[in-house]
Amino acid sequence: MLVSHLSPVIVEPKAFFLRVGWVVPISAPPIRDSALLVRDGLIIAIGKAKDIVPERDCLRLEFPDGILLPGFVNPHTHLENTHFADNLPRRQPFVQWLK
Repeated sequence: MLVSHLSPVIVEPKAFFLRVGWVVPISAPPIRDSALLVRDGLIIAIGKAKDIVPERDCLRLEFPDGILLPGFVNPHTHLENTHFADNLPRRQPFVQWLK
């Protein structure tokens, strides 16, 4: 589902072509000037924009300065549980803090 910031209309296209400055795949290096083709909610193609042919009737979106990241990346961390633990001041023991 795509929601436009320009209008209150909700659009559910059958297919869309998303062109961005960078795609950061899970298992490959980042791809510059990249694109993603989605049909029926499934990713059909991802790669260099020049190598992906958009479907005739798909919605086309372009964000040349955008970066597309996987949605399930959890970028937060708890430094007290890492090798930084000895470098962080603790107000109370970890187990007590959990309670």
